Amino acid sequence: MTHINPNEIDLLYSDKKDADFWKRNAREHGRLYWVRAMTTCAFEEGPATPASLAPGSPSPAVRAGLYKALARAFRYADEALARDVSSGAFRRDAASAVSVLGKAPVVDEGLSLLAVFEGLNPEDVLDHLQTKHTRLFYDSYMPFVPPYESIYSHEQQMNGARAERAREIYRQGGFPIPAEEMVDHISVELDCLAHLLGQQGSAEGAEGLASSLLFDHLVRWAGKFCADVENLSGSEFYRGAAMILRGALSLEEKGREGGA
Repeated sequence: MTHINPNEIDLLYSDKKDADFWKRNAREHGRLYWVRAMTTCAFEEGPATPASLAPGSPSPAVRAGLYKALARAFRYADEALARDVSSGAFRRDAASAVSVLGKAPVVDEGLSLLAVFEGLNPEDVLDHLQTKHTRLFYDSYMPFVPPYESIYSHEQQMNGARAERAREIYRQGGFPIPAEEMVDHISVELDCLAHLLGQQGSAEGAEGLASSLLFDHLVRWAGKFCADVENLSGSEFYRGAAMILRGALSLEEKGREGGA
């Protein structure tokens, strides 16, 4: 990791405890993509995505189911998710949906991690998921993984320009933004992608909006987010979900390149 000026850290973090942590530990945690994003300013926008998915893209409805499931995985767990994880329904549904994109070893590894929860008491699974979710994404103790596109886009703030672009996609696609989360939270972007994929064929412009959200947003940051989750998570569930998402996005990119 490049040298970090302590004065720059003071500007980034108003909380002295957080600033002191990064002054001591920024080099050690420099493997985390979000740390690099927060301590540098460069962000390469890249070319805009064509307003359509690759010809012959796998079933939009099946892919919608995959991203809906992954959105559930990255929200704060509820009883329904814990039951599905315990029964194996979550893993089976994810495996069936992601298979339409192709094969990727990281996806297979992620699915195998989800299997360790099958047969466990759903109440124990719920306690595990909620505890690990809080520690991984929202704990006051550093380091954690912020699940927001703005943070991974070198904006050094929440609700930045990338979030506003996502909000506009939601508006055009008729996606109701949940009040409890910021618009560029990983689960919200995945939920909207599922919504837009489900609208293809019945709503004008849905395909182009889905393509923009997938390739101009999620593909550009969520793989780095997933790598950070895999680095820091103490839970097989969140590591597994991150591996599945990272693999799915990689397969989506390969599909677009192959269909270009």
